[in-house]
Amino acid sequence: MLPVPGTVQTAAGLLRAELATAPDDWAGVPPSVAYLDPAATGPTLTVRAWRPGDRVRPLGLGGTRKVQDIFVDRKVPRALRGRIPLVDGPRGIAWIAGLCVSEAYRARQGAASVRLTWRPVEP
Repeated sequence: MLPVPGTVQTAAGLLRAELATAPDDWAGVPPSVAYLDPAATGPTLTVRAWRPGDRVRPLGLGGTRKVQDIFVDRKVPRALRGRIPLVDGPRGIAWIAGLCVSEAYRARQGAASVRLTWRPVEP
């Protein structure tokens, strides 16, 4: 469980959730940071590993994608796929750490949001 705000240490690294204001320009946001709509997240999120069959609706994409396909498209080595944390909320997968935010959790620019930060463990 990942309380909002709060932190959780996993085998894949440290995940932090904090209340923040979403930036006005998304271009400077590193992949290890995601901004989510606080109305969508609720008071706690769940951090877990990928499971076969998991699906997400990536920002800007009209439909859903298999998490497996996102890993393949982003050239994530098979051995590392189980180490990338997935953050779940009441509306399903909210964030594939470092890779993809779900449309269901889209934060508006300059609005109050939940900022997730992932510090991966060095291999």
